[in-house]
Amino acid sequence: MNNELIRSRNVQKVMDLYEAERQRDIGKWEALWAEQGRHTFWLATPTPAVVGRDRLVAATQRKFDVRPPYGIDVVAEPLADPARVLARLHLTLDSAGGRTTDIW
Repeated sequence: MNNELIRSRNVQKVMDLYEAERQRDIGKWEALWAEQGRHTFWLATPTPAVVGRDRLVAATQRKFDVRPPYGIDVVAEPLADPARVLARLHLTLDSAGGRTTDIW
């Protein structure tokens, strides 16, 4: 597979991930992760990373269960390294008076 196809595939997978989150569809969300997947939360303490699909799914299901609904607008852009994608998120928290957060 050439680099352009890899970039395109990876951008689509990022979009699929956030669509599954938008829909709170844990089955679709889980299917996008490798067995040893890693999600790093650089602002979180004391545990800035979750490693392993089972742990990722448990953490995300808890988030789906606990957090009120929020809007997610995503722009995903391929980077020079075909294995990397820049995802820019704009979150809107309906329950917090329309509070918004931007995440890169």
